[in-house]
Amino acid sequence: MTSKTSFFKSLHEDARHRVWVPALACVVFLLGLILSTLTIQSLSLQAENSVSYEAARILSEMTSMYNYQNFMLTVVAVTGAIICGMQGYSYLSSKCQLDFYHSLPIKRETFFLTRWVNGILFYLVPALLFSLLSCIVLAAFGFMSAPVLLAVISGLFHNLLIFLLVYHCAILACMVTGNTLIALGFLGMLSMYSFMITRLVPSFMDVYYTTYASFSTGLSYYLNYLSPAWLIIKLLTAPTVGLYTFTFIFSAVLLVLILMLYRMRASEAAGKSIAFSRFRPVLRIMIIIPIALYAGLVFGQLAPGFSAFWSIFGLLVFLVLLHAILEVVFDFDIHSAFHHKKELIACAVFSVAFMSVFLTDVLKLDEQIPSRHSVEAIYFDLPIDNDMNYRDLKTGNYIAVTDYRENHAVLSGDDLDKAYNLLAYRTVVQQPEAEAAVNEASTENDYYNTFNLNVRFVKTNGQSEYRKFLIILQNAENALADVFNTASFKQGHYQIFDAACDKAFTTFTVTDATDHMMVRTTTGTNLFTEKETKECIDMLRNDLSAFTYEQMTSEIPIGQVSFTAGEGSDVSLHAYIYPSFTETIRWMEEHGIDFASWKQKEIISLYISLNDKEDFQEYDASMLD
Repeated sequence: MTSKTSFFKSLHEDARHRVWVPALACVVFLLGLILSTLTIQSLSLQAENSVSYEAARILSEMTSMYNYQNFMLTVVAVTGAIICGMQGYSYLSSKCQLDFYHSLPIKRETFFLTRWVNGILFYLVPALLFSLLSCIVLAAFGFMSAPVLLAVISGLFHNLLIFLLVYHCAILACMVTGNTLIALGFLGMLSMYSFMITRLVPSFMDVYYTTYASFSTGLSYYLNYLSPAWLIIKLLTAPTVGLYTFTFIFSAVLLVLILMLYRMRASEAAGKSIAFSRFRPVLRIMIIIPIALYAGLVFGQLAPGFSAFWSIFGLLVFLVLLHAILEVVFDFDIHSAFHHKKELIACAVFSVAFMSVFLTDVLKLDEQIPSRHSVEAIYFDLPIDNDMNYRDLKTGNYIAVTDYRENHAVLSGDDLDKAYNLLAYRTVVQQPEAEAAVNEASTENDYYNTFNLNVRFVKTNGQSEYRKFLIILQNAENALADVFNTASFKQGHYQIFDAACDKAFTTFTVTDATDHMMVRTTTGTNLFTEKETKECIDMLRNDLSAFTYEQMTSEIPIGQVSFTAGEGSDVSLHAYIYPSFTETIRWMEEHGIDFASWKQKEIISLYISLNDKEDFQEYDASMLD
């Protein structure tokens, strides 16, 4: 049994032999402290000189210097973790060092723990000193406050979790391999492998299938979190308590796996490419097949006159090269390049078969849509009101039309029957059959009006499937009308139904088609009060709820309303006022709006593409007569 005193002596002795690692960490954090001090001093001078810096903006900059938003501190944590992990367990790759350390009168587990604890302390102690000194500097300049202190503490915790994750990945790479360079390569593959695998099938569908846009959510999406690089990106962009908890658990699982492999690892594995010989063929196949498939995909796309031949050719060339390179690397012998030929042939057959499924669409997946019983909801991006804008009601940032509608304009429950009725008129976009039909119609001077329909299927298993189809309006207009007239679709299609609008907007104006102000005759102004704005929103919601597809495609708007969050605000929302909006029109006329100045003479709501061309034209019912 090793005493606590001997353990701490081991820590001290190990740190003495690896002193350059904490010394380097101290230098890096010292440079970071100097830079942060200069930044704080600059902000202090600007505040003293009455530069237009609001207190809220200064507080935001202060907190972003120390919390998860500081990308440089995360880079330091990741780099430090790789250095500490690789340097701390590099002895596993040296037979001489391994024999020496294992001959010491200390248990192997204790020696492992000593190195593991020191690796963490080499980062944690300088990080704590940096955080403490930063707090002192902030207090000296008068910027210390509870939010800033919380940012410093949360930033330290955030980067420590990232350090532990990468640190354990680096140790795992050292444990599986017997060479430092190969360990670095294994670490790189481990960081992105899960993400690379989960994106393989969607990537092939995006390239070879016409109707597929992308996939998200579901089990495959959550498997991305097993890729440390992906997990770190999520922590940098949208950290949550749940994400931090998962990171901690993931790091703990990696540590348990490392300890299991450490006990199984033979001393003779030092110097070998892979420490566990049975793992070599598995690792080889896991690397060769997905990378070769991606290479074939890219090669086929880059080749002039894209064809199946070039895709398969690129696939086979890269597969053979990768297999040869890995054999040479694993055996450290050029003569091993073409060993395990049967394995190479098996990988080639599987890869070609995999690619052929997508090249030929033998399963007809491009034509099929998810079955009715497997779908929970369907979101439509109909070609209606394409000149409408959508905004983030907090920041005022624009949201792409398709992105917003594919997350809000939903049909579910009994309304799914109407959704599938519309989808029954689908035609695969840019397929020869559709083009032939359009061209044939064109020769007869009987033009078809077509549009691309973007759809998101939300399945019962939580997965989202994004598709796009070509719809001939002449055939599907009744089904299109049924979808639009659905209450749930309109509530998602028109952002004014969002309950957040009640708090987001405090005033509005009314203009004509040429954006000329409609003056309120009773007051001489077009600005409305907050109370009037709420009343107008309610009127507009009532009228939109009763608004039908037939009215939208036959009526000419008599005005447009623009809601804002006040003067100078970027948060705004625009909507047309149609003659059938009786409640809204009566309310506005009672409040002094004169609609006689409206000059619009064309139907503007439904945008379609003529003869499957990309340029959009305004739809007129006479076009289908």
